[in-house]
Amino acid sequence: MIILVHKNGEECIHAVDSNGDIITLQEQHCTGALFELALEYPDQLIVWCEENLVPYLDKNKIHSIFHHKRVMASFSTCGNSYIPASIEYLEDNPFHKINREVRYPTWLMSTDVGGIHGAVLLTFQSMLSRKRTLGYFLNSIAKKGMPQGLFCYQAPLLKNEFSKITPILGTTRELYRFVKEHYRTQWIFFLFICLWKYEKRFTLLHLIVSLGYRKKQRVTSISSIPIMSNANAVLDRTYDVIIPTMGREEYLYNVLKDFSNQTLLPSKVIIIEQDENKDHTSALNYIEEEKWPYPIKHTFIHKTGACNARNTAIALTDAPWVFFADDDNRFEKDVVYRIFDSIKQYGVEVLTTSYLQKNEKQVEVITKQWQAFGAGNSFVKGDLARSTLFDIALEFGYGEDTDYGMQLRKKGAEILYEPTISLLHLKAPIGGFRKPITFPWSNESLQPKPSPTVMYHKRKNTTQKQVQGYRLVLAFKYYKRQHIKNPFTYRAYFRKAWEQSVYWAKTLENKVQ
Repeated sequence: MIILVHKNGEECIHAVDSNGDIITLQEQHCTGALFELALEYPDQLIVWCEENLVPYLDKNKIHSIFHHKRVMASFSTCGNSYIPASIEYLEDNPFHKINREVRYPTWLMSTDVGGIHGAVLLTFQSMLSRKRTLGYFLNSIAKKGMPQGLFCYQAPLLKNEFSKITPILGTTRELYRFVKEHYRTQWIFFLFICLWKYEKRFTLLHLIVSLGYRKKQRVTSISSIPIMSNANAVLDRTYDVIIPTMGREEYLYNVLKDFSNQTLLPSKVIIIEQDENKDHTSALNYIEEEKWPYPIKHTFIHKTGACNARNTAIALTDAPWVFFADDDNRFEKDVVYRIFDSIKQYGVEVLTTSYLQKNEKQVEVITKQWQAFGAGNSFVKGDLARSTLFDIALEFGYGEDTDYGMQLRKKGAEILYEPTISLLHLKAPIGGFRKPITFPWSNESLQPKPSPTVMYHKRKNTTQKQVQGYRLVLAFKYYKRQHIKNPFTYRAYFRKAWEQSVYWAKTLENKVQ
């Protein structure tokens, strides 16, 4: 490990190796010094650290966080990244509402303390510019690298008694430049509107200047840098399967047969069968009539809802890993074996596979950190699964699996998307809800916009600025699809529909408290 000690993200003080010996640097600019060290020590972890924080570096935490070569992580003592928080208007993803007590996936980087492997840093050498500050450069690497398979985090790298330092923040001009270089051009205009509408800041000059910047080119692939995590050196490959089902007897039978053919059999399969008609009995006779190579724990309940069914199933697990499965998927006999190989290779707590329908094309082809979570195609570490429940407020609504993923991230879990392992999703035409779901707001004369379950999810799992940005995007998109064409009348209508949604979202919040 090589430590680059700097002052205010600008002046290089010195660099030291793992033995504490001083390394002479030719470069005094921080970004240049990082590359100088990477060229000299491509097999080493390069750590940047504000000089006042050096005594608080925790090498045990650093070793734990950087458990393979493709990790980039930083930590801010005051909870600020270099890129201003106004960037949140533009992003509808889980990488902003960060739990800073744990390792949390995000491309937002701080100059306080952080690190990246030398070999990875060298792949971004084409982006080197001495005109760019250290903070801008680090965030640019993370923003470009994350979609390419760079694992980026906010992570506690310091001892618990660290002293806070004044955060180094980018300027509004840098914010506009960052947006122009890393997003589609229309987003600089959207940023201008948001800053004017929500922050009462008129930034026309910055917008005009940013038009002269060019979009950052795609970086050289980092896929050639191998990953072999040291986090799961010994991996217990025992797993339980949970499957909620409703009216899909034939499809479920095929799923159970696929598990029967696995090279790694489940410890047990937990099936929660739902039928709200109290006069009905189970339709899964084959569970008792046939012999299965694993135990099946079958529970028949007269209450519908995937959230409740999965929570019921989770409580019945006790294995080191839990496979969240659907009752209408199909998979090859070695899929579980390959999943565990990936879990070991990447050192993750959660893995979500590819989940394509028949004839659907694979769009995402890079193994990387994932924004979502698949409730029908994911492996989760057992203790995490058992300490995390699906939010009943989202029952029959939107985003219960996305919310579950957010809960896992807030506990420090990494959700890996593994496109090289695929389950076939049949999207069975039967099953599901037996009658239209009536919500408390279904009969309102003014329907809420968006759906209150969507609003509930946004308020719970995104920042205030993200909600505000989402509101503006939704208003623009919905205007094209509704019948009110007078913009002033539409604006008044949309405000009332939004307020209706907030009201019912708060009602859902109170329901689960």
